[in-house]
Amino acid sequence: MDVNTATDPTWPTIGQVQTPSIDFDLTIKTHKLVVDVVLAVLKPIIPPRPLARAREGARRARPPSSARSRAAGHSWGTGGPGFTPFGQTPDLEKAALLASEDIQNDHTPFGTVYEADFTLPGYRQGTVTGWSGMGDSPIWTGSYLTGEALRYATTKDPLAVANARKVIAGLQLLLDVQDPASGRLSRYANPALAPLRADAAPVGGTRWIATVNGVQLRVRGGHQPRSA
Repeated sequence: MDVNTATDPTWPTIGQVQTPSIDFDLTIKTHKLVVDVVLAVLKPIIPPRPLARAREGARRARPPSSARSRAAGHSWGTGGPGFTPFGQTPDLEKAALLASEDIQNDHTPFGTVYEADFTLPGYRQGTVTGWSGMGDSPIWTGSYLTGEALRYATTKDPLAVANARKVIAGLQLLLDVQDPASGRLSRYANPALAPLRADAAPVGGTRWIATVNGVQLRVRGGHQPRSA
């Protein structure tokens, strides 16, 4: 698909929709000379059938001519239903601060961000019964840390610094339980007696028990610890 960005770079349009093309070259080698010779002889015969099937798939994937004619010259994002206006302007700052408060109170029990299970459904209802979603904790923690950094850059709120320090300490723990010198970041590290799902228990391999400052931690990393 050719996109025209020259006429108006801020509003690209579809120039034309082309037919997909597929081609390949098949090379097979073995450790036996006789087999290589036979394959070299058969090479002109083998590719046509799979190539024909691939080209047939590309032909079917090609939009019909009516669709191509409608697409050409049209702008991205046009033709759909319009958005209905908000009944009132949402307070995005308030929503962001509430999210930060929730993360600090309920989703960072051991420094990094976890999913939380509650006694009642619905936003800001019930009490926490346990945590899950530990495997993606580092990426969500990094995303949250970025938010607090932007919050401080905008508002200079000291609470943003305190919140950031808490999760930075959690990320540091993920380094310490693995091997601080390696720079490897573990997926999670939480006290061995914490109320977590049963599948968080160490089972060997990339899951193990680590002791940091006298506390036993259940750990999962992308690699085995150096002492393993």
